[in-house]
Amino acid sequence: MEKQNKYQLGSIGVGGHWFRRIYYSMKKDGRMEPGKGVGVSPYRNRSHLQSFGITQDKYYQIEFDEEGKPTAKIPQQFFEGLDVIHIASWNQYHSEQTKQSLENDLITVTEKTLATTQEQFIDTIDFIKEGGYSKKVAVNLHYLGKSATRALMKDDPKLLLKALKKYGRINRVEATFFEDLNTEDERRTWLYKKENGGIWMDWGPHPSAILVNQCGAIFQECVNAELFIVRPEYHPVYPTGILADFKIQGENFSTNSIASIRVAKGLAAGVTTKKIRFYFEKDAYLEVQYSGTEAEYEYQLMGNISLVEGIADERKIVEIWQPTERMPREIFIEEIVKMIEGGDPPQSLDEIQEIYKPQWLLNDLVDKPIPKGDIKDVREFIRKGMLNF
Repeated sequence: MEKQNKYQLGSIGVGGHWFRRIYYSMKKDGRMEPGKGVGVSPYRNRSHLQSFGITQDKYYQIEFDEEGKPTAKIPQQFFEGLDVIHIASWNQYHSEQTKQSLENDLITVTEKTLATTQEQFIDTIDFIKEGGYSKKVAVNLHYLGKSATRALMKDDPKLLLKALKKYGRINRVEATFFEDLNTEDERRTWLYKKENGGIWMDWGPHPSAILVNQCGAIFQECVNAELFIVRPEYHPVYPTGILADFKIQGENFSTNSIASIRVAKGLAAGVTTKKIRFYFEKDAYLEVQYSGTEAEYEYQLMGNISLVEGIADERKIVEIWQPTERMPREIFIEEIVKMIEGGDPPQSLDEIQEIYKPQWLLNDLVDKPIPKGDIKDVREFIRKGMLNF
């Protein structure tokens, strides 16, 4: 493939919602463009990819085994002439595809995770370190790119940093990441299976990434876990909602701090929310409310951060801040270009490992998950997640 003036991105999982989201940011940025794509189906079923510049000669199918089942293996020709690989395939394929990309000495960015089991995750990290690929690997956790997240500790106005100085350390965290019903998730039944990491791998890394990246949290132990079948239409057996409580440490946390995290998919419209609340040693809390992706992209609504003093009926809002900065995908494109040009990835390998530690702690506690499907249990799980704690 002849070298182009723009950096060339190879998309594994081309045409999916992750690819579509970054495509328009690539066009706006102007320094990178889709060079090739990989999918499961033959191109005759993917002709819409022409609108993204992926013609038939730039499209490759993943390889299949002797039984005709798809594998993680990518044709070697796909990697030629590319600068960066974006992996948005099934989670269970990420480890092998990450290794194959790195063996071609390419910048490699995966959506959500490098692997779905602790053993495979450690093996992938070891492969990266031993091969000297540490500066070539990143995971895309788009909540870290949201303005409301960046404004906590790293970007102005650094509201969490100011609150820590005034109200003391964090003694409790409550996070709720509930996603509404959509037809794409109904089709993605593979997502909820244990070999793909399940519902926690889909949403759990976002709150844990915020706590690790912005607060320096160190996850110690999963002390409680409850699993729920929130939407049987998504999957009648595997959980689509989880409540997990973790012991956490770090210089910004008081002794015996707990992070309670609820994640779920398939909720009714109007019952969805993405929020995280930090309670301090003194009577105050800071809450981040995130807007949904559609509201963010269509209407530039990016949520808000509110600081509240007092308890119960004596609470009062003392500050509200609404971000107006760039979209997470724009920041994501900047991070990729920076890596291509020799810069550091957005997270170190140590930070990536800490972000995904809660998944393994949860798995240790819940070896054989038996989710609750009773409507009363599910409603109480949702109700508590929607409360103002």
